[in-house]
Amino acid sequence: MTDTFATQCPHCRTRFRVNRAQLDAARGAVRCGSCLRVFNAAEHLIERPAHPTDAEAPISAAPAAAPPVAPPAEIRSAEPPAHRDYDELDLGDLDLDTLDLDEELARLESQERQLTATPQSTDVPAPDPAAPRTRPAPVEPQLPPTGSLLVIPSGQGERPEPPLTLEPHVARDEPRRSASRETPAVRGETRQPVLAGRPAHGTPEPPGEGLLELVDEPLRLDWRKPRQPWGRRLVWIALNLLAIAILAGQYLWFHYDELARQDSYRPWFERLCPYLGCSLPPRVDIARIRSSNLVVRNHPEFAGALVVDAILYNRAAFAQPFPLLELRFADINGQTVATRRFKPNEYLGGELAGQQEMPPQTPIHISLEILDPGTQALNYSLSFHSPE
Repeated sequence: MTDTFATQCPHCRTRFRVNRAQLDAARGAVRCGSCLRVFNAAEHLIERPAHPTDAEAPISAAPAAAPPVAPPAEIRSAEPPAHRDYDELDLGDLDLDTLDLDEELARLESQERQLTATPQSTDVPAPDPAAPRTRPAPVEPQLPPTGSLLVIPSGQGERPEPPLTLEPHVARDEPRRSASRETPAVRGETRQPVLAGRPAHGTPEPPGEGLLELVDEPLRLDWRKPRQPWGRRLVWIALNLLAIAILAGQYLWFHYDELARQDSYRPWFERLCPYLGCSLPPRVDIARIRSSNLVVRNHPEFAGALVVDAILYNRAAFAQPFPLLELRFADINGQTVATRRFKPNEYLGGELAGQQEMPPQTPIHISLEILDPGTQALNYSLSFHSPE
C-alpha cells in the first residue's frame, strides 16, 4: 500500500494529497495546479492531529485490529464553489533549472524519513453520505516535465486514488474556454498532484467538448393538418352566389327591354318568359327599314292639297313594329319649310289597317294626304323613327 500525505502550497495555500512515489520522483518538487508555481511538497507537509476533527480528518480504511474511526471531511473554504479545470493547462515549458532546489532538498531529507514512519492507508475513501454533494471534482496539479526528475514508481499500473469530494462534478460538456473566465479555485481545497508528463488517471476526456447546449423540443408524431371548416365555407359560398344572383336580377330588371331585343339573349328570354309570366318586347331595327318610289302630287279632288305615295320595305330577318313616318319639306337652300310625323294608324289602310308589325321582306304601299306647304317647298324627304 502507498502512503499518502497532505501538503499545502506556500504561495496560494491550496492543499493537495501526495504519495511516497510522487515525493521521491523529483525530491519532493511539485507544481501547484492552482497558482502554477513550483514548491517542495515534503517541506510543506501538513501535520495531522492525533484526533481528527470534523473540519479535517483523513479518510482511510482501518485495519482489522484498529478501532473504527469516524469518516473525516476535507477542509472547505468559505469561498464560492468555483472550479477550474487545470488538467487542460499545458505548462510543460517551465524550466526548473533556474530554481535552486538542491539546497532545500538536502535539508528536507531528514524530515521525509520521519514522515514515512507514520503509515497511511491507501484505500479508496468513501464519500460521506450526510455531506451535500455540491463541489466539483478536484484537479491534480502536474510536476514540471524535466527528464532527470521524472521517475516512474513500480506501481505505475495502478491508478491514483481519486480524492474525496463531497460535491458533484461540473458538467463535462461545458466548453473549455469558459474555464479561463471563472474565479480562481478554492484555496483551502485538498488536491492531489501528479507527475509531470503523465496523464491524470480517472479523468476521461469529455466527449462533447465545445458543443453548445441545445434545448430539446418534443416531437409530435400525431400531428395532423387541421380540418377545413367546410360548413362555414359552404355558407359563404351560398351567400356569395345569392349576392351575385341579386345583382344579376337587378341588372336584368332595369335593362330588360334592351337585352330582350338583342339576338344573343332573346332566345333565353323566349324560353324563360313562359315560366316567369313575362312578355317579350318587339324587336326594332329602324335602320333595316327602307322606302322607295316616293312621289308627291296634287290632290285630284281638293285644291291646295297634296297626295304622297311611297313603298316601305322591312329588310330585317324578323318582323318589327311599324315605324313613325316623318315627312319633311325644304326650300331651295335646304331650309325646312314644313314637317309632319305620321303614326302607323294614320298611314295604314285597307288590309294593313290594325296591324302592329311589318312582315320581313314584304313591300308595303302607303298613301298620305296633306296640305300644300306652298311654292317655296321644292324639296321633300321621308324618314323613319322608332314607335317607342
